[in-house]
Amino acid sequence: MHGLMREGRREPVLYSTQDPHPRLLHRNRRRCVGNRLTRSGASTGKVDFNKRMCEVSKREDNRRRREQGILKAAERLFRSQGVGPTNMDQIAADAGVGVATVYNYFGRKSGILEAIVRPEIERMFAEAEAVLENPPDHLNTAVLELVERYTSLMDYWSDQRLLLALTSIGPSSDPWQSEVFDEGEKRVKDQIVSLLMRFQMQGSIAKETSLNAAATAIFSVFNQYFKDFVAERVMSESSIIAGMQPALEIVVKGIEK
Repeated sequence: MHGLMREGRREPVLYSTQDPHPRLLHRNRRRCVGNRLTRSGASTGKVDFNKRMCEVSKREDNRRRREQGILKAAERLFRSQGVGPTNMDQIAADAGVGVATVYNYFGRKSGILEAIVRPEIERMFAEAEAVLENPPDHLNTAVLELVERYTSLMDYWSDQRLLLALTSIGPSSDPWQSEVFDEGEKRVKDQIVSLLMRFQMQGSIAKETSLNAAATAIFSVFNQYFKDFVAERVMSESSIIAGMQPALEIVVKGIEK
């Protein structure tokens, strides 16, 4: 499963070296009223500075709106016809911008896919972290609940075409895809280890048990169902969870005291 987790998608440069410092932009928005500028001081120089900040703020807002429009258009097309058949011209037309703007913001189609997927993966891990903070009392239930959070990726795996594009690693893949895969696997295993460690400290798991080995076994069960689903989609998300449960119970029984 592709893992994700660096800083998140690279944000495009929103201002030049000639623009005011970005930390002043929020304060400046309060001085901008429509296309007018509120006069905050008698000095002409100060008014000119505020006007310039107002213009930078508007450029930033406009760019973010266009960027979000491109991402929404791309996601609609990726869902309806797949990532491979979708090209940058189609994305630009659907978003109502020039194709040069799409290239300027994201560089390539894989950059758009990355921008769509990375926030989804971070959301998934945040949901899993919530389970770690307040897990169920029983080990088996806690493991199943944690694993269920990983199925929330891309609207509970409903976007199979996006998942397939994300997990298709090969010679022509972008480097970020391999990074997502490797880092995501590590983060999943680390979260499983954290959960098991909690139960080990409570005495539910023997001290001599290798938590890393147990986490790898639990991850392998989940990952196999995930790969089968992406490749064939022969089961619904709920039936996948039901199918994983007996296999996870066997692993848990093997480590439980």
